[in-house]
Amino acid sequence: MLPNLKTSFSLQIDKLLDLKKNPTLKWKKKILEIKAVINAEIEFSDDLDDKTTISNLKKEIKKLRTEILKMISLSKSIDKIKYGHKVIFLGPVNTGKSSLLNFLFQENKSITSRYKGTTTDQIEYSLNLLGEKVTFVDSAGIRDSKRFVEQEGVKKTISNINSDNNFILTLSPEILSDNNLNSIDNLISRIFKKRFIIVLNKTDLSNSKLRFDNFKKRYPRIPNSKYFEISCKKHYSNAEKLKSFKDFIYQKLLKTNININDSNKNFIIGDAEVWANESQALVKDIYSTVKSGDRLGYEYIYLNFPIVKQRLYQGGIRLGHLLNEIFDN
Repeated sequence: MLPNLKTSFSLQIDKLLDLKKNPTLKWKKKILEIKAVINAEIEFSDDLDDKTTISNLKKEIKKLRTEILKMISLSKSIDKIKYGHKVIFLGPVNTGKSSLLNFLFQENKSITSRYKGTTTDQIEYSLNLLGEKVTFVDSAGIRDSKRFVEQEGVKKTISNINSDNNFILTLSPEILSDNNLNSIDNLISRIFKKRFIIVLNKTDLSNSKLRFDNFKKRYPRIPNSKYFEISCKKHYSNAEKLKSFKDFIYQKLLKTNININDSNKNFIIGDAEVWANESQALVKDIYSTVKSGDRLGYEYIYLNFPIVKQRLYQGGIRLGHLLNEIFDN
């Protein structure tokens, strides 16, 4: 009988990369050992004057720090490849964030209604947008709510604002009243130095033009190029509007986020073991929904092709970096 090559290979890879061990347990043990030595040095400083011990401690601490930073770098790299660009739909309640997401995907991904606070938690959906993998997040509308579930959703939204993400601030005419402008001011100030665009939704409403024009005058520092006007109700089946919206997201958010020089620096962090770990983690995620005997169709290839493209690009950068090191020496 032939051996199970897949199982055998996986075991060898796991053994090689030591994936079954939790590195944090090793770090904890090492930290306790270092702490014990430091305490002993402090306690018996008059009796001990061992410069070698102090020198060894510095080396151990430096080595431990390097290991932890390497693992953090690996985690960030995997998240970047797994989720691609992360785009958060942000804004007050009932401005049409969920409707905008449904328009983008051309299907009812999120529940919509005329009642405020329909979306109470974050919902994530991935899309291959002009060759880039993008994870769109439909977040809870920001407002003071007495409902516990909605409060938790708003907390998650606020947490997302503090992270390094891309934002689509969604506004509508009825929300741009004097009573709401202060809270919108606060929201804009929190994302102003981040990557963001503003979608002015519900252009079908009679007062939309006046409200939107006044809003733009209120923020002269925000260029007109950051605004996109739409009526999800009116334009839902409009293919030309959908294309222009996708182009707008790509040009104003994703393209400005693709800095080749910065990416190259991140790609060459680590070594072959770190890069192999990235691939191993991605394989588990990509095949997590695939069952034995499943046939991989067009949808699977379409969704994961950006990951393949990203890995090939990373491989080229890393190979070039290694060749430069070899021939420079």
